Amino acid sequence: ASRQVCNAPVELTRQQTRDYGKTQKTRRWPSSPSVRFSSSQSTNEADDSEATNKSSTLNRWRVLLPAVVVELTMGSIYCASMWTMPLTQLAGVVAPAPGDFSVSEVVPILSLAAVGLGCSSATLGSWMEKAGPQKACSVGASCWFTGLMTCAAAAKFQSLPLLYLGYGVFGGMAWSMLYLSPVSTTMKWFPDRRGLATGITLSSFGAGMAVAPPLIDFF
Repeated sequence: ASRQVCNAPVELTRQQTRDYGKTQKTRRWPSSPSVRFSSSQSTNEADDSEATNKSSTLNRWRVLLPAVVVELTMGSIYCASMWTMPLTQLAGVVAPAPGDFSVSEVVPILSLAAVGLGCSSATLGSWMEKAGPQKACSVGASCWFTGLMTCAAAAKFQSLPLLYLGYGVFGGMAWSMLYLSPVSTTMKWFPDRRGLATGITLSSFGAGMAVAPPLIDFF
């Protein structure tokens, strides 16, 4: 009995040792592939995230180019003063005739376009955010084209209401969409460089006033 009592702890200790060795073996070998897999997985995830960051950086600079082109095109709206003399000499050609527009009638078209810009921005601002830049710029380009064609019809028929409708209403709507939508989009794509992106976009709008006059004279 005393031997059994004395040997019992020894047997239990040996049994526990065997169990512990088995446990360590079963824990050791399956764990190493998972460790290697997790390390390689983390490396792949790091590479993927780095590649994603690089691609997103390149993509956002590509987004800036169309915004610059749109603002450059819309800057021509400030060239309204170039139409003043031609519109006042439609019938007289070299001098104003009795049926031509007067200077006081032609000059307010840019002011009307600015009023249209404010009204369109106030009423269509939420729609432009929901619709996105592609749809907003498409509608704005259509409005600008319609406005220029309406102004051409106004010059053809010497209709002052058509002139105000084309440059003031349609031109103001186009101004709001083609001016605000690219700026808002670039600010979203460059949350860390909003000042730089907005400055580049708005500077192209100002450059449009310098690029448009030679093209207007040429065509």
